Amino acid sequence: MLTVALKLTNIHVIDKNREVRLIQVRYDPDLDGKEVGMLGRIFGDTLPEADYNIMLKEDKTESGFLVNVAPSQSDDIDSDEDASAELIRLLHKTIDEKIINRQ
Repeated sequence: MLTVALKLTNIHVIDKNREVRLIQVRYDPDLDGKEVGMLGRIFGDTLPEADYNIMLKEDKTESGFLVNVAPSQSDDIDSDEDASAELIRLLHKTIDEKIINRQ
């Protein structure tokens, strides 16, 4: 489901490693998963595009996976520029609305 959500939100997948359950993506919080007009592209750039690691870990207590998102180069991103939480919310919303409930 996660890879389908990445495709639906137009988030660029840089690399996938199924053995360690790692997906590396390039995410622009101002554009990815949103319909942005010309003015939004000019004036709406509040967070920079950055590379993120999405790690999946099997959850033994639940029937599923735990998902951890973190910047690939955490030293290059200030904490106020980290869009990890926004990325995980976007993926969760996409899975819920466009895959599970198909709205």
